Amino acid sequence: MKKLSDLIGNDITIIQPSVFKRIHEFWMNGERYATMKFPRLFSSQANVQLSDQQWEFYRPSIWRSDVEVRQQGYQLPIAKYAGRKWKQGGTIELPRGDRLIHQEKIWTNANMIAAESGTPLVSFQRKGFFGTAVLVTLHEKSDILDKYPWVIMLVWYVLLQQRRDAATH
Repeated sequence: MKKLSDLIGNDITIIQPSVFKRIHEFWMNGERYATMKFPRLFSSQANVQLSDQQWEFYRPSIWRSDVEVRQQGYQLPIAKYAGRKWKQGGTIELPRGDRLIHQEKIWTNANMIAAESGTPLVSFQRKGFFGTAVLVTLHEKSDILDKYPWVIMLVWYVLLQQRRDAATH
């Protein structure tokens, strides 16, 4: 599996191949890198296939915006996304005390993953009329992203859940 840091400057997109299926694919240089599938129609749990590893993203409570991450087949989460008030991004808490910040600006539709120091690592830009494709840009090399490449799919999962929640209100 390629390290994300080696792909700075390459074309990276997240697409939804079919509007009728809840499947999202992470493509780099014409190759599929990861796949995120929702097993049931109205489920908030997503299964992510990344090379030979499988991860589950899920919301432990319908009353909170937190998302937990665990390896498929295990019960305990290894990471957590804690959303801020008013849906303005959140904090990604990783093993060994590592943290990343998800910054979201609603009015400009800008999303970014940054290091704790504020250094931008990854940005997301929606493409297309319905926003079913996203251009992902890697800005800086990061050992954390190399260790946990599923973080990009986690932020995309959070954005999808926010859009879904907004549509139900």
